[in-house]
Amino acid sequence: MNAFDKDNSGKISVEEFFKGLQGDMKRKRKVLVRMAYNTLDSDGSGEVTVADIRGAYDCTQHPKVMDGR
Repeated sequence: MNAFDKDNSGKISVEEFFKGLQGDMKRKRKVLVRMAYNTLDSDGSGEVTVADIRGAYDCTQHPKVMDGR
C-alpha cells in the first residue's frame, strides 16, 4: 500500500497505481494492468482501498497459509 499510495490518503488512485508500476508499458501490458486494477476497484470509484484489496484477494488457499506459515 505504501509503495502506491503516495499522497497517504489510504487509497490508491489509478494514477498512483500506474506510477507505482513504473516504466514504459506496451499496450498489451497496459490492458492487463487495467484489468487487474478494475478487479481491485470493485465499486468503480477510481480508487483502491485496503477494503477493496481484502475483498478481491483471498489468501486462504496460498500454500504458506495452508501450511500454517
